[in-house]
Order: sequence, then structure tokens, then C-alpha cells
Amino acid sequence: MKVAITNTVALNGGDAAILLCLVRMVRKAFGEDVEIIVFDSQPEIAARYYPGFTFRLLEMLPAPLPKRRLRRLDRLLERVERVRFRTALRLLPVGLGSLLLRHSERRLVRQYAEMDLVIATGGTYLVENYDIGFRLGHFGLAQAAGTPVMLFTQSLGPFRKPRNRRSVKRVLSGARRILLRDARSRTHLIDAGVPESLMHICADGVFALADDVRLNAAAEGGRLPGQRLRVAISVREWSHFGSETPGSGMDRYCRAIAAVVEHLSREFDAEIVFLSTCQGIPEYWTDDSRTAARISELVAPELRDRVVVDRSFRRPDQLMEAYSGFDLLVSTRLHAAILALCAGTPVFPIEYEFKTTEVFAKLGLRDWIQDINTVQADTLPAKLGSFMRVLPALRGTLFRAVLSERDSAFQAVEVLADGFQSPGRLPAGAR
Repeated sequence: MKVAITNTVALNGGDAAILLCLVRMVRKAFGEDVEIIVFDSQPEIAARYYPGFTFRLLEMLPAPLPKRRLRRLDRLLERVERVRFRTALRLLPVGLGSLLLRHSERRLVRQYAEMDLVIATGGTYLVENYDIGFRLGHFGLAQAAGTPVMLFTQSLGPFRKPRNRRSVKRVLSGARRILLRDARSRTHLIDAGVPESLMHICADGVFALADDVRLNAAAEGGRLPGQRLRVAISVREWSHFGSETPGSGMDRYCRAIAAVVEHLSREFDAEIVFLSTCQGIPEYWTDDSRTAARISELVAPELRDRVVVDRSFRRPDQLMEAYSGFDLLVSTRLHAAILALCAGTPVFPIEYEFKTTEVFAKLGLRDWIQDINTVQADTLPAKLGSFMRVLPALRGTLFRAVLSERDSAFQAVEVLADGFQSPGRLPAGAR
């Protein structure tokens, strides 16, 4: 069996963590001998950092596949009585094939037609902050190839633009299964007209890394008396602030984090390390350690020698192990937060997209979520201080909830297997 995992960005550490967990679940669902091909935006570079995977280029499509050409493809598929599109292409005259698809699209259709299943990786890329047409175009080409398509754990929407709503309905209604991280995403898809029968909500796949022994120990207690407090901080560059320019929003956010560093240093004599999921890869478009360095320059000069900006690359498993050595993570990156939680380290979350609220509400921390659009230097340190005071009482509930999310994440194995075998229905009770 050959399975394609598409839409990956393995140079992003959070996406890499999703990919590692998705591959494990695919092997649980379909057997250890399944052949997995990963379509990534920078495959040659990704292969250097993750040599155990087979990468192919995730080509940038020039535009979403137009509706008129999808109709032509539908008519062609009816004419050949659902024979896979790769067979149809062989039967087509060159001129007619060119009318149906561009050269790059024909190449992608042939690649997807080689597969028995195409799975769109999990994450948050079907949101209108980004160009969703490129992603949907790949789903449409896989479907045109006659290959089943499923979506791994997504947070997506809302879809306010009429063109996006039409594209989402047309393309995602043809998926076998759509795995979602939260009920809000389900509402967004229903609102766009996608059948609810295709959807299943389960936890982010990275929660599958949670370990019973480590989390049960974390639920019982934290730092030993006399130990120096160690705090990690994950930050990121962001440009989609609600009512502010990117420059103004980032300045306010950076100053708020710098104030947190000063508070931890003065009040708790804490050792502070900036450590995040997107760092140490010069070929990637962003590096969280650059944002961390900018913030460290805003810290009072007499406290800067207590702050370390870690710039090293780590694979997700290595990063999770690193987080296990801290007492707390202050995190803007969602998957930095999930890796820390799986390692038994509590998290004080800062939300930049609704996915953070949806994840942490299920963990019992809704009241402690901070909004990147409103954090301020004069209030964020006090909120963190309040969280640290109640944290001993929250630990048991928090880490039991993490283990529950781990169990939820593994439900994806059954949904993937059943979706491949039974296209018309979900497993009993799965919706």
C-alpha cells in the first residue's frame, strides 16, 4: 500500500511533530510495511533534517483548479466509468489533455494516482489568514486522480469569502474523512455546506506522544524544595493582529514578554531559556530565536545575564525531552505547548489563533489563556504570577486531561482505517 501525506512543512517543528505522529498512526492503521511519501514545500532540505522520510516536492499551483475544469474532469471520469485518472490520461490526445490540466497539474495527478490514499497533514492552514486555494487545489487533483482523500486533525475556518466557501464545500465534500481538533472547526465546515457526516473530532495528533509514567509523576508534584525555578519561553513572529499594524502589535507583544522575564527573574530568581519549535534552520522563513533575541534586548540590563536564547535545532522528540527539564513553559507556539505538556511540564498559553483556546479549554485552563492581541507589559506578569500560585492545585486535573487527549488522539487510527475501507460512514459513535 502507498500513502501520500501532503501539505507538510517539515521545517516547522510543530508541523514536523504532527508528521511524526501521523506516520505512526498510518502504520498502526495500515501495517508497518506501508510505503509513505511526504509531499513537502522544501523536500530536499527537509530530507537533510529528517532523513528517515521519503520527500517529494509539494508544488505551488498557480491558482485553484477552476470549477469549469473540474466539471470537465468529472465528465471524463464518468466516461471512463470511474477508471483511475492515470488510465484516462493515457487515452487522451495530447491536445485534449492540455485543455483539462496544465502540465504541472498533470504531473501531480499522475503522482497522486500512484497512491492508494492521500492524507492532508494536520495543522491550521485552511484559514483565511493564508491562501487556501493552493491547498484545496492539491485535494482536488488527488480526487481527480481517483484516489481517496482524508484530512488529519485540523483547525480551520471561518470561511467568510464567498469564493472560499464555494471551494471548501466543493472540494472537502469529496473527502472520505475530515479529522478536526475542535467543535468550532466543525461549525465552520457545516456553515460552508460540508456534510457533517464526514467529520470526526479528536485531539491534536501530537498528544499521542504523552507518556503515562511521566504524566502521572507530573500530576503528583513539581519542583523539589530548594531547586531553582527553570522557565522556558516559546515566542513567534506574528503579523495578523486584529486592530493594529504588525509592527505595533509585535512591539506590544515583545514588551509584554520582556516584562514577564523581568518578573520571573526578580520575584522567583528563575533561570529563563527561550526555546521554541521553529529555530535553528536557516533555510526556513522564520526563526523564533530571532524574536527571542529581540525580546532579550528589551529586558533590564542588569537582568539580561539570567536569560539564555537557545538557537539550536531539535527534532520534536529532542525538544520534548528538553522541555521535560523545565518547571514551566510560557508558550505562544501551540505545538511547543503540546510537546511540553506531553513531557509533564505545565504551560501558560498565549493565543494567536483560536486553536489555542480550543485545546486549552479542554485541558481545564480556559481562564488562563492570554490573547496575543491584548497582552500588555503592565498586566501579563501579574497574570502569570496568579497562575503560578494556583498551579499546584491544577496539576492533577491538567495532566489527567493530557492523558485523556492522548487517548482521543489515537482514535484517528480507527477513523483512518475505516475511512479507507468504508467511504460512506463513520465508525459507530465516532462523530
